[in-house]
Amino acid sequence: MTLPLLPFRALLPSLQHFEPRQVLLRMEHFYPTLKERQTRDGWGTLILQFVEEAEARGASSTLQRWLQQGLLQSDSRPSFYLHEHTFELFGHTYTRRGLLALYRLGLDLLYPHEDTFPEGVRFHLHLLETTRLQFAPVMVIYPGDPYRPEDLKAEGPPVFEGTDAFGHRHRYVRVQVPEHRLQAVSLAEMVLADGHHRVEAAVAYARTHGFPYLLIELIPYGDPALFVLPTHRVVYGVDFEALRRRCRACFEVVRLPEEKVSPRAILLRELRQSLVLVLPSGTFLLKPLEALDLHMVHLPKEFRRLPVYLLHDFLLRELAPREVAYVREVREVYRRVREGEADAGFILPAMAPETIARVAWKGLKLPQKSTDFYPKLVAGPVLFAMEPGRVGS
Repeated sequence: MTLPLLPFRALLPSLQHFEPRQVLLRMEHFYPTLKERQTRDGWGTLILQFVEEAEARGASSTLQRWLQQGLLQSDSRPSFYLHEHTFELFGHTYTRRGLLALYRLGLDLLYPHEDTFPEGVRFHLHLLETTRLQFAPVMVIYPGDPYRPEDLKAEGPPVFEGTDAFGHRHRYVRVQVPEHRLQAVSLAEMVLADGHHRVEAAVAYARTHGFPYLLIELIPYGDPALFVLPTHRVVYGVDFEALRRRCRACFEVVRLPEEKVSPRAILLRELRQSLVLVLPSGTFLLKPLEALDLHMVHLPKEFRRLPVYLLHDFLLRELAPREVAYVREVREVYRRVREGEADAGFILPAMAPETIARVAWKGLKLPQKSTDFYPKLVAGPVLFAMEPGRVGS
């Protein structure tokens, strides 16, 4: 059996040159075009300089210069790396653990759960073509129990420890992965949680250059520190009478006290996977009736009452509002509706990682901006140069 997961010889930033806070970045730092990029201190600035220098001088010569100057260092041997990510949420402290590895593309073992946009794929392909570096792993989840430090033997001291600009603490250490665990993960149905555009860019790069490897961070969705935050919707240009008819036809509409719609209640799924409608006249819980199933026969029965599908496939498709905007904060939904900026808002509950996985395994895609895995992975501490000599076995 060809295992899809491999160790790799990482590129590591030299902590003799940078403070830990200067190393940790979010992938969104790379999205603006070169001329639009904002100046950032430390490692962020240097990463952007690397991109600009690679465009001018080529990826190989730029990487060699950085290695010679000691800004980057090559790890001594191919390894797997355990990432411990500690953060606070709603007054509680959590530590999520993920395993960094190379994934061998082309084995059809990685299931996507959302569609991509061509411009996003083009951007990340340009970044790969320009730098020949993968700055951050993509997030992959799979059915399994949380990693325990005692199960993975550490090899030496941490290769990186530090706190990012959001107060999250990060620790990376080389680990030995027991063969039975590696085989179990390799046989699992892995789901792409975050980084769909980068995966498609890596596939396109592999077709052109014959280098089929992707840097991933594997997180078992049994990890209690893996959260999926919802993204809510506000709509503009909607016919209120049509909305009222649509809701009354297939939902039990229950007036809901606003204080029941808290971010914590949403995250912990206390709203029982229901859809919440926000109007100028109040907040309403939409409980699906059996009649709704007749309108959702295009979906497997287990997903017909998933709130995000009810919203997009039943309500918004029929109502055809002029515009749909995506909002992270519940209070922002209320502000836009109350101030008359938006006609209505829809507050979605958080989805369990297992639900997202089941959707992906069925070959289905969720509507745009259905998931926001939290916290996001970071770029900077462990990089992968796309060279054959850095791939382990």
